[in-house]
Amino acid sequence: MPGASRKPGLSEKERAFVRAYTGPAKGVGTVAAKMAGYSHKGASVRAVELLARRSVRVEIQRLRAMAVQRAVATNEQIDLVLSGLLKHPDWKARAVAARELNKTRGRHSVKHMVEGTLTLEQAIAASRMEEPPIEGEIVKSLPALPEKAGNAGIE
Repeated sequence: MPGASRKPGLSEKERAFVRAYTGPAKGVGTVAAKMAGYSHKGASVRAVELLARRSVRVEIQRLRAMAVQRAVATNEQIDLVLSGLLKHPDWKARAVAARELNKTRGRHSVKHMVEGTLTLEQAIAASRMEEPPIEGEIVKSLPALPEKAGNAGIE
């Protein structure tokens, strides 16, 4: 009724509309109104009326935010899945899981073992190559270190 005062909150039928709208009706108001039990004849008008109400829109936003929150895995959930994969029978899956778990925990590092020094620009350029460089390819472009320097270094 126009002008009639309403109690705060949503009725059970309005909550059913919101659940249908954010769920199986996939944002189609007429379908959601029918699913909530409103008459088929006036479902589209009723959907427009319901969607015009601030309380209904707020509840729709709340349910959508909850759905997004449930859909995104937490760091703990990711760690659990990756830790479980460390026991996978396929060694390749275990290697990938170990690498990804180390990345999530900040223990991932790439080591460049070359004779001589490697500038930051060279390391970045090498990391962007689609195929790994042929052995010694990077070393050719680097200045040689004195004999006493020994192992590789990164500058």
